[in-house]
Amino acid sequence: ECYLTQWTVWSPCQLSCVSGDDLGFGSVQVRSRAVVAQDPENLLECPEQELEARPCTGGQCFEYKWRTGPWRGSSRHVWCQRSDGMNVTGK
Repeated sequence: ECYLTQWTVWSPCQLSCVSGDDLGFGSVQVRSRAVVAQDPENLLECPEQELEARPCTGGQCFEYKWRTGPWRGSSRHVWCQRSDGMNVTGK
């Protein structure tokens, strides 16, 4: 059996940009819901993750930079940070 999770909240309004320049497509918000399969073997029979998008007003272009933490032995944390300070890589 397959289940779809509840919809996530709508994302913040964001422009489509390249190198900080608005591409002229307008602003969009997105949300999604994931598929949960009780048995991994049944996953191929399940629907795919669902995504929805809607236009919004406002939005801004973000820049993204790789950030690194201090070395601890032979490793360190590496993450991508958006120009508003949000960590966008999950670490």
